Amino acid sequence: CQRHQESAILAVPVNDTLKKEGENGTIACTVSRDGLWAAQTPQCFPVGELTRAMNEAGSAVTDEASAMEFVGKHPALVE
Repeated sequence: CQRHQESAILAVPVNDTLKKEGENGTIACTVSRDGLWAAQTPQCFPVGELTRAMNEAGSAVTDEASAMEFVGKHPALVE
């Protein structure tokens, strides 16, 4: 975290083939996995910034990183 201005998460590149669901449970398309990462834990943020972001984002987020993204931050990905 210190190398990334104290804002980073562990993540792994997505290797699975991803499908987007269409109508009636059929495949609409295959999603390119280029540039996609699966978020892992731990996720590291300054506690004050994270608390403010979580309060502002409310239920609109799925993890700490998405709360930080909600308030305009761009956490680093660490493989």
